[in-house]
Amino acid sequence: MIKPTVGRIVHYYEGNATDFPGRYAKAAIICHVHDDATTVNLCVFSTFGQPLPTAWVPFRQPEDAPPEKGHYCEWPPREL
Repeated sequence: MIKPTVGRIVHYYEGNATDFPGRYAKAAIICHVHDDATTVNLCVFSTFGQPLPTAWVPFRQPEDAPPEKGHYCEWPPREL
């Protein structure tokens, strides 16, 4: 498990997987990590680069299944 820290880049997904089956990741920066380290506050960037503050976002670790409902963020995939 890699703990989230302020300033790190993550991928943000909004909406439900059933409502938005073709949803895509948006770039986001972690602005605050809550005490339990499972939720974070983000600055999410639109596809045009416009910032959008978003609070209490669940942080998904690689070993966790993505939630069926609601928004979440996760580490971007590593490409070698």
